[in-house]
Amino acid sequence: MTLEDEEEVITAITVILGSVANKELQNKLLTQLLSSSYGVLSKLVSVYIVQLERVILQGSPSHSFSCTSSSLLLLCINEKIIS
Repeated sequence: MTLEDEEEVITAITVILGSVANKELQNKLLTQLLSSSYGVLSKLVSVYIVQLERVILQGSPSHSFSCTSSSLLLLCINEKIIS
C-alpha cells in the first residue's frame, strides 16, 4: 500500500469515527475495526524486535534498520509469518 493510500484510509477512519458523538461507541467501532489485525500486528512487532536486537548485537554503526510498514511486511513474508 502506498503512503498516499495509507493516508486516505486513516482519513476515512478518522472522518467516520469523528461523526460518532458517543465516545464509548467510537471505542467499540475502532476495536472492531482493528481486532482482526491484532494477531498480525503482534507478529510484526515481535519480528521487528528480533531484527532490532540483531542490529544492536552486531554493533555496526554502518548497519541501519528502517521501520516502515512495507519493510515489516516484507520481513514477515520472509520470516513466513504471513503469506
